[in-house]
Amino acid sequence: MTTLGRWWAEAPWPSLGLTPDARAAILQFGLGLDPVRCHSAPEQVLTPSQQSVLADIARRHQTGEPLAYILGHTWFYGLCLAVTPAVLIPRPDTECLVEAALACLPRDRSCRVIDVCTGSGAVALALKASAPNWTVTGRDICPEALAVARANGESCGLEVRWQLGSWLEGASGCDLLVANPPYIASDDPLVEASVVAFEPHLALYAEEAGLFGLRTLLEQGREVLSPKGWIVLEHGPTQAAVLTDMAERLGYSGWSVTQDFAGRDRISVGCWEG
Repeated sequence: MTTLGRWWAEAPWPSLGLTPDARAAILQFGLGLDPVRCHSAPEQVLTPSQQSVLADIARRHQTGEPLAYILGHTWFYGLCLAVTPAVLIPRPDTECLVEAALACLPRDRSCRVIDVCTGSGAVALALKASAPNWTVTGRDICPEALAVARANGESCGLEVRWQLGSWLEGASGCDLLVANPPYIASDDPLVEASVVAFEPHLALYAEEAGLFGLRTLLEQGREVLSPKGWIVLEHGPTQAAVLTDMAERLGYSGWSVTQDFAGRDRISVGCWEG
């Protein structure tokens, strides 16, 4: 007989390295239960059907399939978001991108924001939730990804404009440009096997040693950003120096680099003087 309390504490879950938050997500999205019940009603007996679902989740996760894809949902910046294999799974470090973007402009003013490579819409929705007066547009080249983003906007009750497009082609003026573009070199040997196997390569890899998208955004940003507009980019830790040099040569000012939660150079911010 398996109870909620026993499931929470025993194998195979500890061997899978799942955090309490991950176990709570399994209960919430896998079984449709309130995770609090693990502590308030640990004696609740799991039905055979529920145990079967849990066993299937464990089996799939042991093969390397990301838990967010198995469950179909994840959390980002306090928002519950649907994810599918058409979009990257939002990472906690990308919340640093949101924080850097929010620091650029007053939240109580009407500002125009474009989030490029929006994927699940995580960044765009986090910005809109934090700054309701901002007009936020999420752009992506992948129709399937944009469908996920649009559905997330509806489920979160947040009004974001969704545009299908490549980089900034066809985009109009904005005060803040934000992007977590593909920035991994195609021959990078350090990418986790589960990422390579399950997540969309279109959103991961870029030519020019991972710099193609970042360079494109810097170049096209000069035509889209308003005077004194800001650009905020997520990138790889080893790309900060070359990106700084590139941005300064293109005419951006006040360029700065901030770190992610692990202390790695991850976010670059600059101003377009116009």
